[in-house]
Amino acid sequence: MRLAIGIFTSRLDRLGGYFHRLKTLINGLAVLGNEVVLIQTNWAYQNSQIFFHSVSTLPVKSLVVDFPLMDLRYSRIGFPAFWNLPLVRYIPDDIDLLDLHDPIIRIPVQRSYRVVFSHNHFSPYIKAHFRNCGFRSASFLFEIPLLSKMLNGFQNRVDGYITETGNQRQWIIDKYNVPETAVAAVPPGFDLDLIQAFHRTANNSIAEPFIILFSGRVHSWKGVYELLEAFTLIAAKYPNWNLHFVGDGPAVSDLQKKARQKGLQDRVVFWGSVDHPQAVELAAKSDIFVLPSYIESFPLSLLEAMALGVPVIATDVGGIREHLVHPMVTGLLIPPKNHQALSHALVRLISDPEYRTSLGKNGRTKTQGFTNKKMVQSTASFYEKVLAK
Repeated sequence: MRLAIGIFTSRLDRLGGYFHRLKTLINGLAVLGNEVVLIQTNWAYQNSQIFFHSVSTLPVKSLVVDFPLMDLRYSRIGFPAFWNLPLVRYIPDDIDLLDLHDPIIRIPVQRSYRVVFSHNHFSPYIKAHFRNCGFRSASFLFEIPLLSKMLNGFQNRVDGYITETGNQRQWIIDKYNVPETAVAAVPPGFDLDLIQAFHRTANNSIAEPFIILFSGRVHSWKGVYELLEAFTLIAAKYPNWNLHFVGDGPAVSDLQKKARQKGLQDRVVFWGSVDHPQAVELAAKSDIFVLPSYIESFPLSLLEAMALGVPVIATDVGGIREHLVHPMVTGLLIPPKNHQALSHALVRLISDPEYRTSLGKNGRTKTQGFTNKKMVQSTASFYEKVLAK
């Protein structure tokens, strides 16, 4: 199978789950014997250097197209003028399948290849995303007309659609009358070797201070301000617990300032941007993992923490309940934007070490089927099903 994967406007973050999913997918498809061509505009390439460095050693070909495309998602150029870009002119000859990850491409009705669309933001969560994240998610609302047009004329424009969760899959099937066989839910996977390497340290910490950990993009929509507020409420009562933030983002400096104002600068640690193995190692050494996001689809950081056996607290959003957190059994769920509920959940776990251990063990068992190998195999199988139509 000769595949082209198009990523035209994405900015890939080092700790972003999409970064690791895509790199793993490309490598896995190539290992299975497929020829993979990765296509990006020059702008996207310049803003994803870490990603391109990481795939440079993989058995894939990279094609950077010379197209003056800037970041559509943040209005540096107008949306309407650049919808339905005819970037298909850059698609290599003789490919079997094009997997698109951006909703701006004009897909010709007559073509020699199949098209799969992997755009997981377009889901039942889109309105919640806008309510909770505000302007940051406005671009997703702009994308809806194009995506709706694409899905309303599904058979003429797209041959297959990949989501991350079953809820997303069913929503697309019901809303757009898409054949069930044309949509697949393929959750992300974790690196089994990496998880096994660090699992021996997970949940075995007996030395103080104990660690509450957040890992991901340090942005307000990830609930990082609520996490700091929740920790502030319990800090005096539990002086042997610290809060760690792993990752970078626009909220870091403001959170550091607030920590100093609260007199917690020695107990709130910011690791900054680290590589993926180090992020997993830090998660393994933590005692509680917290992901208080306003919106998520299927968060890789939460999956990895659970696979390590670390007890987790997460907000009840997106696909978290569907796939990962069975409330009170594999983790604790709280409503988003609620630092009081988060502080209560932290106290519940801090005050009961045996319950933390139980949640960690149950969470590890729950996640064992979500491996990179399964993700790659499921994706490749869906590609083959689409090609066999």
